[in-house]
Amino acid sequence: TWPHLLVRAMLAEQLFRGIPLLFEMGLIMGSSAAEIFDNVRAASGVYNQDFTSTSKIKKFTPGERSYSEVTTSFMNALLAGSESLAISFRSMVWKDDPYKNFVILEYKIKNTTGSVVTNFHMGIFADWDIASNGGSDRAAWDVDTRLGYVAPAQPSTLPRAGIQVLTGQANYYAIDNDHTLAGNPLGLYDGFSDAEKFTTLSNGLSKLQAGGLNGTDVSHVVSSGPYMIPAQEEITIAFALHGAGSLLDLLTSAQYADTLYNYTFNAAKPIVSDVEVCHSSDATVSAAG
Repeated sequence: TWPHLLVRAMLAEQLFRGIPLLFEMGLIMGSSAAEIFDNVRAASGVYNQDFTSTSKIKKFTPGERSYSEVTTSFMNALLAGSESLAISFRSMVWKDDPYKNFVILEYKIKNTTGSVVTNFHMGIFADWDIASNGGSDRAAWDVDTRLGYVAPAQPSTLPRAGIQVLTGQANYYAIDNDHTLAGNPLGLYDGFSDAEKFTTLSNGLSKLQAGGLNGTDVSHVVSSGPYMIPAQEEITIAFALHGAGSLLDLLTSAQYADTLYNYTFNAAKPIVSDVEVCHSSDATVSAAG
């Protein structure tokens, strides 16, 4: 579905050294296994399509807060009037150091019903394929930057990729895709059920590694929650997607993304007084703060 394609298109613009990093990515959100909405794989060969576009995708260069931005909106239903969540989306990118290795994804989620939504979680599922077409990767979590990342399990010059939680309480679930591996509690080759999706979305920091020492086919869910959304009100949830040539560079990128979104964006704006000037005359504009 289109939100799935939108995220894939943004990642295509972020190819690291011309190397594709992503096999599949999409959104998962909900309050329980019975109330889950997503656009990722379900049963074998089937992909859910729980979201419908409510506005055209628009691109702005320059953006309001970044070099370039993409905006759109969607809902969690096929027909208008039957939705319970209305979501507006904005992506933000930069072209210069130290911000050029990440994309910030910001979602505003509105509860359109007359009842409070509780235990709400929202996350991004990603199946990265980096080493050996994804067969020799390892997934892990960095607690300091709240970054879930995938990298080659063995020493390699190939890139690393990750998803960072920028708002709310972080949840992370690393997945070994092969469900037949000994001791594997949850795999994807046999499908991805709603119950499994909500487990990966809402289980806190319960499974922080996948792939073992030698690497396997891995994926992960990086999410934020739980939230309470009062009737007719909205919350904001933000993530950052990262790509870098080394784990150190990936973690450094995550530090910059967190500082930018949670501190720089929230700094007080300068105060500028009005200035009157006649045509063809000079004017001086001064800012304070």
